[in-house]
Amino acid sequence: MYQETTKACVELLGLYGSALEYTLRVNRLLAAGAERAVKAQVDLVDAAAEHLVAFGRARDPEALARAQSTLMKELGDEVVTTTRNLLAIQKETHADLRALAQEGMHTFSPALVKPLTPKMPKAA
Repeated sequence: MYQETTKACVELLGLYGSALEYTLRVNRLLAAGAERAVKAQVDLVDAAAEHLVAFGRARDPEALARAQSTLMKELGDEVVTTTRNLLAIQKETHADLRALAQEGMHTFSPALVKPLTPKMPKAA
């Protein structure tokens, strides 16, 4: 009985260690996705600021019109590109999380966990 209980405890500790590992891996994936998304958005804000500086330097109506046209076209293109990039980041992060979940389902399947729990002594 003692050996069975010890073995079950060791196996459960192994599963607990695996659970911690999966938690860390999920957090790393989420952090990496968030970091990439924030960087893309900061890059967009930086680009917008550069365009606004040029817009603010216009001294006559023609220069203002050119700066406005350039601002709208280039910034519009950058918004579209950034949006596509953000969608790609979301899809990649989702795919990575899905793959990790499938891997975890194998590790933590009920067929593996259930046989261990009856071996544990009941709390008094």
